[in-house]
Amino acid sequence: GALIKGGAALERLAHIDTVAFDKTGTLTLGKPQLTELVSLNGQSNGELLALAAAIEQGSHHPLARAVVAAANEQGLAQVEARDLRALPGMGVEGRINGELWQLLTPSRIAT
Repeated sequence: GALIKGGAALERLAHIDTVAFDKTGTLTLGKPQLTELVSLNGQSNGELLALAAAIEQGSHHPLARAVVAAANEQGLAQVEARDLRALPGMGVEGRINGELWQLLTPSRIAT
């Protein structure tokens, strides 16, 4: 249930004799789970989650799967996204109804 980032980190594991994890939902549940969604632009949380799930639909990333699972659990209508593109180390983007949407890691969001 641990996410390993990159081959170099995986290779270094051969030389490690102790690993300590803090207790998070990722390890406890064995997979990430969406626990909260906050809309900052006035859209309903359901609409925002449906849009995010559309962009994440084709990804096999554990966090993307958590977003899609949350949308499915809420029975949200499927939205079609096009021109999907991974932004390595930053997030993903895609077009919905011709409008560009980006899902970025918190450290990549301009404040």
